[in-house]
Amino acid sequence: MIKEINNIIKRRSEFIDLDRINFNVKNYKPKQNIIKKISIIGVIVFCLFTPFTNFILIPIFKLLNKFPMWLYK
Repeated sequence: MIKEINNIIKRRSEFIDLDRINFNVKNYKPKQNIIKKISIIGVIVFCLFTPFTNFILIPIFKLLNKFPMWLYK
């Protein structure tokens, strides 16, 4: 069984040898848009301290869950 798998892997043209792969590469981390992030935090703080505006927090969190990439550049 193992020999058959090795033969299949050797015959494949798109196979990449493990010696050619660099495992020391850092993971990709996208940059966040600081202005959007600070503005959302500001709106949340404003809504928490202002009376009768706490209901606005629910749609804000729902929109952030629906469009999470909006915060990134």
